[in-house]
Amino acid sequence: MKHFTATEAKNSLGRVLSLVKNGETVLLTSHGKPVATIAPITMDATGDERARLAELVAEGFYDPPRRTIDASDLFSGEVPRLPQGMTAE
Repeated sequence: MKHFTATEAKNSLGRVLSLVKNGETVLLTSHGKPVATIAPITMDATGDERARLAELVAEGFYDPPRRTIDASDLFSGEVPRLPQGMTAE
């Protein structure tokens, strides 16, 4: 288990989150004493992913998409062209 002081965690939150995303639990300390852990989210014993997502929505940690997008719509139609002599810079 990796450990960080509160200050280290604040200054390198991206690194801490990367570790957690990769399955590692991170221990946070303050004045040399353990105060918290940051751990990856795990599904409950039944593996019910929908129930866990519903909990995260209810707790305000996850905002589900409001609509679906058909990927084929992204690639249909003509590709826009810039007027001659104009660049995208």
